[in-house]
Amino acid sequence: MAFNEFPFLRYAVFFILGIIIYPFLEAPFIERLFFFFIFIFLIYNLLTLYTSRLREFKNRGLISCLGLTLWVALGVLVSYVKDVKNDPLHLMYHHDYDGYMGIVQHHDEVKPKSFRNTIFLTHIMANDKIQKVKGEVIIYHQSKLSPGQVIAVIGRPNRIAPPENPNEFNYAQFLSRYQIYHTHFVGKDIEIIGWTNHRPLNFFFLSLRKSIQHHMDRTILDPRARQIAQALLLGQKQNLDAEVSEAYSTAGAMHILAVSGLHVGIIYGFFFLFFKPYQLPPYKRMAYLSIVISIIWIYAFLTGMSPSVMRSATMFTIVSMAQMRSSSPSIYNGLAISAILLLLFDPNLIYSVGFQLSYAALTGILVLQPAIVNVWLPQNRIIYRCWEITSVGIAAQLATFPISAYYFHSFPSYFFMSNLIAIPGAFVVMAIGIPYMLLAFLPYVGIGLGLVLNHIIIILNRVIFILQDLPFAKISDIKIEPWEVIWYYGVLILIFIMLTSRIKKLAQPLILVMVMGVCIIWIDFLGGYHKNEIYLYTGPSGRAVDYFYRHNIYSWNEGWEDQDVKYKLSPNRIAHGIHSDVKELHYADGQLILPKGYIISTEGRFLSFINFIPKEVARYNGTKWLAVSSDSLTWKDNTAYRILLE
Repeated sequence: MAFNEFPFLRYAVFFILGIIIYPFLEAPFIERLFFFFIFIFLIYNLLTLYTSRLREFKNRGLISCLGLTLWVALGVLVSYVKDVKNDPLHLMYHHDYDGYMGIVQHHDEVKPKSFRNTIFLTHIMANDKIQKVKGEVIIYHQSKLSPGQVIAVIGRPNRIAPPENPNEFNYAQFLSRYQIYHTHFVGKDIEIIGWTNHRPLNFFFLSLRKSIQHHMDRTILDPRARQIAQALLLGQKQNLDAEVSEAYSTAGAMHILAVSGLHVGIIYGFFFLFFKPYQLPPYKRMAYLSIVISIIWIYAFLTGMSPSVMRSATMFTIVSMAQMRSSSPSIYNGLAISAILLLLFDPNLIYSVGFQLSYAALTGILVLQPAIVNVWLPQNRIIYRCWEITSVGIAAQLATFPISAYYFHSFPSYFFMSNLIAIPGAFVVMAIGIPYMLLAFLPYVGIGLGLVLNHIIIILNRVIFILQDLPFAKISDIKIEPWEVIWYYGVLILIFIMLTSRIKKLAQPLILVMVMGVCIIWIDFLGGYHKNEIYLYTGPSGRAVDYFYRHNIYSWNEGWEDQDVKYKLSPNRIAHGIHSDVKELHYADGQLILPKGYIISTEGRFLSFINFIPKEVARYNGTKWLAVSSDSLTWKDNTAYRILLE
């Protein structure tokens, strides 16, 4: 497999590079980059025309460099154009207004004490005037809203706040990837003033999805089976119980609940059971493949157009269009083209965990699985099929491990066992679920298929919960740094090239890279013995304190709930690589007593360090630590602090 056979892989890499460097560039530079792009584009085309006429290739290197530079510049420019922060009409640039109007985008999502929805803004109301505005706002309300309704809301939405504590999940950054920067708790202060169909295709599929969910509510009686059916068939995971979600995650079967290439591939393969495109006449082949493409995109829209579904639908579309011409397209070029097309539409997809995992998993399956499956070739057909499924799981896990560990800090130990159940189970559920969704409106047929689906998913759930209960089912609190992700992939690539191409010269650089990485990891681990730090967290119940001393944690809090500890304290502990049992700090009479006898007084307006002087004190501003004076720390505020000791 020669890399130069897949030009779109190169284009995709440099296009993504442009998207990644965009946030680090200033607006004036990007505006000048547009003219630079045009200039390079003209030079590139002139050189290409010149060399093609003379049939000489002396300038091939220069032409390639110019072409790849164009892709980097294109990545930057597309990111700039798609970034709503560059639009002066966006809501973030308006401050003096009394209310706003907008269009409801979704059906209400049920929350514990309210409903959640997204509003596409059209106007703001300021000084008895109406002004055009752009943007989206997430509202929490107690009314009943439907897609397409035009509403008026009194009040101003709030800019989404950054995290209060270090390494806490950055909800503001997460929503900014979807170009959403505001939320608003409105209660019942909503007036419905009309209805519009500004996104007819989206609204049609929202309505269709809601109708199918209604049929599922009536015919799939087991609550957990219904949740799995809605997640696996419709891509709606927001209603999953925490226990169900945790069970599938621990067992390593969560991927079947995220509608992805597996699901689209099942649909694609289902049609090929009946007719082989290459056996049909050209006009029939084109018509048949057009129908298949249409059905795939209908399913993509029905399931909410997640990154993994869009990747799969785009790839299968490219493959099908090539088959219309009776050609065999390169799957690697197809993969790269699908990434470029999706990122042209939305550059922020590159930051989506689903996008990253989807492409990493498929790349791992395409590249690693053939080598893994050839390690063992059992003669028994059933054993071989099981080994094939297992090898797919191993390849996918090898390719996605650093990404999933970086974001989720866990690893399912029995993924190879769960895949033997989950993948065939997903196929059976899809095989029955697709006809069920098409025929659910027929009274007896819909009820019958719903009952079958109900019992199959109950059996699947039982197996998943059994796997979850096995000892050491999940490795938790994994700490992995961004450089370690890069190092892992570097080692994996070197090992793969060395084993498949038999290039022995790669052994030395491979060993060097591995040793360097392991040494850095050990240095970081040994550095934990010198930790002597205090963290003061803030939360809904007041203060919490962590004292990191060597590889031990001493902690105290003002009656925090377990959920608050999990989401506000644990991320910082994981980031510091501390996994020991938490020991209790002593707090009494307004004094916090550390194990080494250090005392911090919390009485009065400011904290007092009784018998020691801190080496360094800093407050957390949501993104980074800022040094402050040691006599400016307050106990009763909403600021997190870090205190370094000698």
